[in-house]
This record gives sequence, structure tokens and C-alpha cells, in this order.
Amino acid sequence: MPKKVKISLSGIVKQIDQATKNLNAAKGKAVTASEKKEVTAKIKKLNGIKKHVKGICHGLNVIVPEK
Repeated sequence: MPKKVKISLSGIVKQIDQATKNLNAAKGKAVTASEKKEVTAKIKKLNGIKKHVKGICHGLNVIVPEK
């Protein structure tokens, strides 16, 4: 009987959340408007990546045959 192995990418999502938190803190310390725009763009990209990873994560199962 083959075993089902679930693969979780939740660690990546947690790291993206941490990076977003750090970028939000940096955004508050930004001096110029161009710096704020740059940080905002990075946050937006990270949120898109997070959404993509969560979509991949949903229902990712691998069937491994037993010996």
C-alpha cells in the first residue's frame, strides 16, 4: 500500500511574512518618496509570491511506494 506524503511550504510563507514586516518597518523610516515607492513595490511583489506559494501549497500530495 503506497503512503501519502504531504508537503508543506508554510515555512516559506512565514519567511515572506517576516520579510514583509521588516519592509513595512523600513518603509516607515524611508526619507524620500522614491524610497517609499521602492519598498512598496517590493512588498507588493512579496505578497504576490505569497499568494502563488499558497496556491501551490493547496493540495500538494506525493504518493510514495512502500518497500
